[in-house]
Amino acid sequence: MGLQNQNKYYNDNYLIEIFRNSDLANEKVIISKSNFYNNKTSETKLYKNSFIYIPSLSSLLILLFILFSTIYVIDRIRLNQIILNSKGIVYRRILNSLSFKEINFMNQIIKESFISTKSVLKIVENTNLSYPHNIKIKDQFIKELNLKLKTIFNTDYTPLEVRSSKIDARIKEHFFNKNFNKFIKRLSVRI
Repeated sequence: MGLQNQNKYYNDNYLIEIFRNSDLANEKVIISKSNFYNNKTSETKLYKNSFIYIPSLSSLLILLFILFSTIYVIDRIRLNQIILNSKGIVYRRILNSLSFKEINFMNQIIKESFISTKSVLKIVENTNLSYPHNIKIKDQFIKELNLKLKTIFNTDYTPLEVRSSKIDARIKEHFFNKNFNKFIKRLSVRI
């Protein structure tokens, strides 16, 4: 197996005891400190340095670049998302609160692309009031929701418009303006 050394330091000298495995003999040698370091015959490494496990600066910079670009992309996706949830509309990471009736209205109009006056009345109707008064409440509701949507999405046009039904001209339908559909296409419902 080779030589086994056991070094002990005494004043300015080293006492070295050498064990030989082949004949099980041992020998004690005293060497001065200066001779011990000067008379080096050979030197070998006990282990090899492996560069596989030590990341270089360039690979660290590449990893940081990938991490930051991933965070940036996720942030841009979240910034461009429009979400209708149970509390309101989240646009540009800001929650814009809506009432339960407004959320119900938005959910129905998104599903069907339009909503009839009868369906709007079911959402906003007050059973204690007359039909003409409920129509006024419906009109006020649509007007306020239009104002909220204009403010949330910062548009110059009214998002909700009214048209006559193709089946019966007496039935009025509320639908989103064609310019506002670019927002609706990005909107996801999570109620």
